[in-house]
Amino acid sequence: MLPKFFANILGVHGYSVMETFVKSSESLGSYVFPRVVVSWLRQSNYGEIKTPSPCPLSKLTKSGYGYSGVADIDGFNYSFDNSTEEHVAAIVAVASNQKIDLAGTKDIDLAKLAKSIDALVKMAPKAPANQYERTSTASNIQPDEPIAPTATEPNRVQTKSKKPLKIPKVKKPFDQVPKPLKITKSESQKKCGVCGQEMFFSNTFIGCICFKPLAKNVKTNVLNDSLQLTFDDTWDQEAYLTLVEVFKNGR
Repeated sequence: MLPKFFANILGVHGYSVMETFVKSSESLGSYVFPRVVVSWLRQSNYGEIKTPSPCPLSKLTKSGYGYSGVADIDGFNYSFDNSTEEHVAAIVAVASNQKIDLAGTKDIDLAKLAKSIDALVKMAPKAPANQYERTSTASNIQPDEPIAPTATEPNRVQTKSKKPLKIPKVKKPFDQVPKPLKITKSESQKKCGVCGQEMFFSNTFIGCICFKPLAKNVKTNVLNDSLQLTFDDTWDQEAYLTLVEVFKNGR
C-alpha cells in the first residue's frame, strides 16, 4: 500500500491508479514507491522543496550537486548531503518501512512503468500552498548549480554551439505543443500497459484511467482507415511519448 502523502505527488487520480497497480502486481509494485520519489525529485526545481505531510523528510533542498536534507527514521534525525535521487528514495523507503524487491522483473517493464509514473507526476494538480508545493525557493538567493570549467586555452579550443534539446523521433523541442499523432484503427485498440484499459470509443479518444485528465485536450480526426490525434499545450513531451509507447511501442 502506498503512503498517503503520495496523493500530493501523484494527484488523487494518479494515486488511485498506482494504488490499484501495486495491489495487482507484486513484483512491479515494489518498484513504484522508489520510482515515484525519483520522479518527484527530478521534476522539482533547484532550491528548497517543501515536502508533503506526513513525508518522513523534514527538510529537503536540491542543488546541482545533489539533494541535502533531514529524515526522521524511527525517531532519529538522519542527515544527508549532496545525495543522489536513488539515495533519497532509499532513505524515504527505509523511513516508511517499505519493502523493495525487484527479483525477476524485466527492464522493459520497468521502463514502461517509469514513463507512466513520470506522466502521472507531471499531470498531478498542484496542492494549496499550505499543503504541498512541488518546487518553491525560500528566498531570492539563487540555488547552487554545477559550474562549468573555464577554458584555459580559449584561442585553441573551440566549442560547438548548443542546440535545443530534442527527443529522438520527435522534432519539436520540449517547450512546444506535441505534433499530431497518426495511428491505425487497429493500433487504437491497444490497451494501456498500466491500467489495462482501451483509450478509444467509437473512433474517439476518451483516454484510460491514466490519461483521462488529458483526454478533453485531444481532438480526434477520422482519416479513412486511420485516426489523427491533435494535442493542445496542456500536453507535454513526456505525456506524449508515453502515449506513443502505448500505440506504437515508442516508435
